[in-house]
Amino acid sequence: VSDAWAAVHQVVLCIECCGKRGRPEAYEASTKLGSYSDTLSSGGVVLGPRLDASALRIDDLRGAATLSVNGAPAAQGSGAAAPEGGPVEALAWLANHLNGRGLELRAGQLVATGQTCSTKAVRAGDRLRADFGRLGSLEMTVAP
Repeated sequence: VSDAWAAVHQVVLCIECCGKRGRPEAYEASTKLGSYSDTLSSGGVVLGPRLDASALRIDDLRGAATLSVNGAPAAQGSGAAAPEGGPVEALAWLANHLNGRGLELRAGQLVATGQTCSTKAVRAGDRLRADFGRLGSLEMTVAP
């Protein structure tokens, strides 16, 4: 874990947007594999502030996180909910897994290490705010 953390130059706060690749009627004729691939639901990532990793400790990334939709609390969680017990632990696992397959992470790559709050359904026009405590926050509006 300490080797993985030493390789991190920035921590980027973000909101992961889940979504499907197509319209509902397109899934009616989908194969099992096609249906499975869409359960992963990666619709994109909204990047927020970039923080200098040298000013942070690993424990700082395990802190509380809240998600609000239109000003109302929608979900709570923490960085400790990330796979392997925290974002840096998840990063270390990924680096080791790739290394075991003869692959590697490269400088400058963005690695999303797992969600801190549960997924919530939103609609076009909704305003989301993700608050990561002392690390900061970011906001976005869902476009149609």
